[in-house]
Amino acid sequence: MFATLVAASLSTYEQFRAPLDRDERSEYYAQSKVLARLLGIDEEVLPRDYPAFSGYFEDMLQGPTLTVTETSACLAQAVLRPPIRLVPAFLLERHRLITTALLPPVLRERYRLSWDEEQERRWQTFQGRVSRALPVLPEFVRAAPGALWAEHRWKRTQRRLGASSAAAN
Repeated sequence: MFATLVAASLSTYEQFRAPLDRDERSEYYAQSKVLARLLGIDEEVLPRDYPAFSGYFEDMLQGPTLTVTETSACLAQAVLRPPIRLVPAFLLERHRLITTALLPPVLRERYRLSWDEEQERRWQTFQGRVSRALPVLPEFVRAAPGALWAEHRWKRTQRRLGASSAAAN
């Protein structure tokens, strides 16, 4: 789960914002290890750095470890076609497009999710529009409420630590 969160976060950022260089990816992975500890993952089982993580993730995608089971297939269908009656069909279609587009192609194939030229065209159009809109949208629209809350807490903690270290000097 942790590896999927890291890889999906990097992929999503690059799809909608900008490509990351090796140092930025490495920094993101290093910082994400805090999340791994919060999830109860021991440091010694994590790949030591981003290149090792990238190799691990690619091995998982290409190797025989990840398989589609009856349970995972049912979960995938519940994600792609949630049993929500009051959501307009065009929003559910957009949700399916985004979710499918962000999957690595090998997982699309394993789950037998169709991906054709028309879907790719619609994805490229959507991705382009969102990428152009993001820089001009206010932060409260761009970021999830949880992310805004976490950033606020982080800044407040940093101010407190700064005030504490200044008082100690």
